[in-house]
Amino acid sequence: MERVFEDYVAVKFKEQLPEHYIQSQVRQHCLLTHTTHGSIVAKKLYQLRPDLHITFQSRIIIADTKWKLIDENLPSKKYNISEGDIYQMLAYNQSYQKNEDETSEIWLIYPLSEDFTKRIPDFRFDNGAVIKVIPFDIDNSLLL
Repeated sequence: MERVFEDYVAVKFKEQLPEHYIQSQVRQHCLLTHTTHGSIVAKKLYQLRPDLHITFQSRIIIADTKWKLIDENLPSKKYNISEGDIYQMLAYNQSYQKNEDETSEIWLIYPLSEDFTKRIPDFRFDNGAVIKVIPFDIDNSLLL
């Protein structure tokens, strides 16, 4: 279901945001390079593939979709957002948005549910990058 949600959101974004250049599953960066003993060529490890790479007016927005239930009423439990998802967004930010002049935006997109009906207040990394946690209304094909 995760893959269906990713693909659906990508198609709808491309339809609804024609002035944006939107790419799916971009594979431009890896998390690490490593050169083994006796080798002169560094091997790239841990490929980073954000679901959506959005370019608009020379700004880059990275978006990732997650087929998980978020609860806007549980700030004490970090809204049920996994620590792994946040680390993944940090890796995307450090690799894909490292040259951004303005504050970087990363969007975490989860399906709208009865416990997730509106955007959660933004999260901010130490470098100033902002994570926006946004519901996507599947029935109406809308980012809220």
